[in-house]
Amino acid sequence: MASDSDDDDLFGPMGAFSTAQPVLLPEAFRAGESYVPGEPLCRVALDGLSMQRFRESFLRPRVPVVLFQGEKAFGNACDSLRLAQETLCTAALAQGFGHLQVPLDAGDARVRLSTFLEALAGPKEEEAPLSRRYLRNLHLSEWFPELARQLRLPTAFGPNFLHNEARTPGVPEAWRNWFELFICGANNDGFPFFHQDTCHVHAVAMQLQGRKRFLLAEPSASDFLVPGGRDGLGSTSKS
Repeated sequence: MASDSDDDDLFGPMGAFSTAQPVLLPEAFRAGESYVPGEPLCRVALDGLSMQRFRESFLRPRVPVVLFQGEKAFGNACDSLRLAQETLCTAALAQGFGHLQVPLDAGDARVRLSTFLEALAGPKEEEAPLSRRYLRNLHLSEWFPELARQLRLPTAFGPNFLHNEARTPGVPEAWRNWFELFICGANNDGFPFFHQDTCHVHAVAMQLQGRKRFLLAEPSASDFLVPGGRDGLGSTSKS
């Protein structure tokens, strides 16, 4: 389960992928060792990371990890992620898609994307009400379909069973090629509730600009959490 707080962040929780080598998370342990809550996360370069190593060291034991893009290319995934970085940075969004009327805080009210981005970049950001709003959960397949068709995850992650209707029958079509866009500024409190993703699948957060902070709870902490929110998708801690 995860909660997040962001400055211009992209996508959703558990693993983290950075297009620039992170400098705030020193390597704390060798891949495969048990993760100790509160300790810095392991940092691993995607260059040369095999599917087997990723599965055995991180996926199966549910160890959170920060992956970074090294100097070597890693095929189509590298090209598509570079494309995402070039297309979805705030400058490119303002120039190419600033006219779009986008929903803030996943609500019905809409605002021009360029207006929202200008509020985040303004010199008096703390005084602009829009700077405290969150542009979140925009499905790329709906808002940026051409980009969504070109995006690929690194091969080290293994096959995406959401792409395979035989393996995952009956899931919503939007899940088949699931990429979402999240953008907010430093004045925003982050995602509005501590939660487990509805689909109950592994997820990766691809950080393309700014910084993001996650609050993670291990599966063993489930006994200390109870469903919360109107639809029960959020969580609150037991007193």
